[in-house]
Amino acid sequence: MSLTTLNKPVLPVVAAKKAYRLGYLDGIRGLTSLYVCIYHAFVVSAALPSTSDNAILKIFSSLKGQFLQAIFFRYGHQAVVIFIIISGYSLMLPVIRAGTKSLPGGIAQYWRRRAYRILPPYYAALGFSIILLLIVPGFGDKSGTVWDQALPGLNLEAIGSHLLLIHNWVPQMSLRINPPLWSIAVEWQLYFLFVFGLLPLWFKLGKVAVVGTSFAISLGFYFWLSDAHYLIYPWFLGLFCLGMFAATVNFQHRQGQETTGPEAEREEVISANRDWTASVPWWLVGFIGLALFGVIALLDFDFWSGLGKWPILTQLITFVRGDVEWLRDILVGIATTGFLIYYTEQSLEGRSSRVLRMLESRAAVRLGLFSYSLYLIHDPTLALLGFFCRKLQLAGLASDLIIIGAGIPLCISVAYGFYCLVEGPSLQRAKRA
Repeated sequence: MSLTTLNKPVLPVVAAKKAYRLGYLDGIRGLTSLYVCIYHAFVVSAALPSTSDNAILKIFSSLKGQFLQAIFFRYGHQAVVIFIIISGYSLMLPVIRAGTKSLPGGIAQYWRRRAYRILPPYYAALGFSIILLLIVPGFGDKSGTVWDQALPGLNLEAIGSHLLLIHNWVPQMSLRINPPLWSIAVEWQLYFLFVFGLLPLWFKLGKVAVVGTSFAISLGFYFWLSDAHYLIYPWFLGLFCLGMFAATVNFQHRQGQETTGPEAEREEVISANRDWTASVPWWLVGFIGLALFGVIALLDFDFWSGLGKWPILTQLITFVRGDVEWLRDILVGIATTGFLIYYTEQSLEGRSSRVLRMLESRAAVRLGLFSYSLYLIHDPTLALLGFFCRKLQLAGLASDLIIIGAGIPLCISVAYGFYCLVEGPSLQRAKRA
């Protein structure tokens, strides 16, 4: 046996891999997409007039405003953080399980699968949004609502930048046509960085070094960009690496369990691939990240203003209310990574918990099946409902019932139809690739 073999056990002949089905990841995707839809429904509803002499309606409007401030009016963006981390996790998972330090099937297969998975639904949603702007009179006119950020959406620069998936790099185009599509451009660009940069460095420098370096470079880029940072979110590179990190932690020490050969060799492989990450209480890491995010969220409310006599608290509040989207995202990223590692371990070991049962429920997993479709089409659908409410001069409870009460189920129904027509067939082609 060579010195290399003594120092670093080699993998025995790899047997057919057991197909892990982490159903709770589908549940996370589904519930996160639903949250984004609800968030945007409240945003659209809040932009409509809510004047009424009815006392009940005034109370409802007040409660809705507090609800918006507390939950849905501020943190819809952080849902994208969860998507980015799960994307990094999902792409890294087959690489780690293969144990070959390269893409299973090669680069060509990787790009075929990614293109089939992402592009047909994306372009169909883009076309859906453009058609609405073309055929609905007045829908493309600015009205002083949040939909104004999507307009004008029918010029050559907006359409061209979206077709090339570079609109997040063009300041005036990032949110045009269909605002949530900015994150699809970011994810598509991360696919390039993953295969041509992150993956080679991962096995050369190590997971901790790549995660740390990616955050250092991306945050440095953010501070250099100054006011243009929100169009690109460069720290998403680090968040994507956190997803890769989580997959590595979950599966690197399981390589020996998925190989043939003598038991002693299998145990040697397992032992060689187990490092300090195996002893980290990842549930605690997730809880700390979530708690710190909660503290920042609480400090962002106005009721702390009366405590201005405490200079330290005043400085902290000023900092939190400044441009710290990057900090919120990173804290949510840390929380997501910690819980992702912890609950994956629970799932793989056959242990159950209330959280896993909720995420693996039939409704959550079923919603996750077409979560991408829901994310792609919900915003123009809700904006269209808001447009009709303004045209019909509906306000207060009437508009809330239409946009929130009927709009959310409508978005889910339209998304499922979109999935059956576009995403589902595209997903099947991606699997065959």
